[in-house]
Amino acid sequence: MRLTEIKPGVVFGRLTVIDIGVSIVSKSGGRRKAWKCLCSCGKTRLIREYSLRSGDTSSCGCLHREMVSKMTSKLNLKHGRYGTPEYKSWQMMKERCYYPSNDSYKNYGGRGITICERWRNSFAAFFEDMGLRPGPGYSLDRINPNRDYEPGNCRWATPKQQLNNQRGNRKLTISGKTRTLQEWADLTGINRSTISSRIENGWPLERAISKQTGGPA
Repeated sequence: MRLTEIKPGVVFGRLTVIDIGVSIVSKSGGRRKAWKCLCSCGKTRLIREYSLRSGDTSSCGCLHREMVSKMTSKLNLKHGRYGTPEYKSWQMMKERCYYPSNDSYKNYGGRGITICERWRNSFAAFFEDMGLRPGPGYSLDRINPNRDYEPGNCRWATPKQQLNNQRGNRKLTISGKTRTLQEWADLTGINRSTISSRIENGWPLERAISKQTGGPA
């Protein structure tokens, strides 16, 4: 069977090729050919040649979102919470983990973070486990940022808790107590950057979080 020639004007599902192919770097570090395509919804995306030919990708992501929307609309007849903060958090969690077109995908699904089977296809199960969001300032947070979205590893957290729990937030154990750098800064009243600079200059940890001046003892 002769393969369809890919060139500007050729249509694959909702995608119309609008520019010549370019070489892009794949996740494995190799190079793959991709084509600039215009989706029928108006968005443009670079789509890998293999994905176009195989039919794995036939839209910018809007087709999948529409299918999910139809499915969740049916579910809404059962749980009645469509559009609530809890429902939006559940939906955004899924987009971060499974939609490559989502801006945050690289930090979630792109590095292997998934959603447990119980939550992935059931908002009702998610809501049963997580309950109501405590207030407007709270958002869904993974206690261990290197584990999946699952019962026991998720909580409703304040922006400050979210910041302290980021993967890149340094943790220090001083006098048997482990806290993030930001938490030590809040506790002592010393600027976070000051503590960090002191540690980099060789100060003992106890002195780094003290209000004493002078270099390392």
